[in-house]
Amino acid sequence: MDTWGFNWIVVRPSMYQGMNKQLFDDRVTFGWMGWTSKQFDYSGDALSRVEPFRDGTFMLLQDRMMNLQKPDVETCDRAEAALLDRGVLNLISEM
Repeated sequence: MDTWGFNWIVVRPSMYQGMNKQLFDDRVTFGWMGWTSKQFDYSGDALSRVEPFRDGTFMLLQDRMMNLQKPDVETCDRAEAALLDRGVLNLISEM
C-alpha cells in the first residue's frame, strides 16, 4: 500500500471476476476481504468486519474463506451494494 499507492486491494477467488459473478460490471469487485483508502463509517450486516487501517478501511465479508457457491456470491453482492451506497465501490475506469 505504502510503496505503490494503492487505493483498492481485494482478496477473492481468482475466477470470481472472470465468471461474471460480480454485481456491477462497471465497478471494482470486492470478494472476501479488502482495503480501501477511503475512510467510512459502517453499520449493517453485509460485512462481518469493518475497521480503520493505515489511513483507510479494512473490510471482511465473512469469517470463513469465500467460495463461488451461490450463498457466498449472494453475500458478496449484498456487500458490494452496501459499499456502493456508501460511495466506496469505485468505477473501474476511475482506478
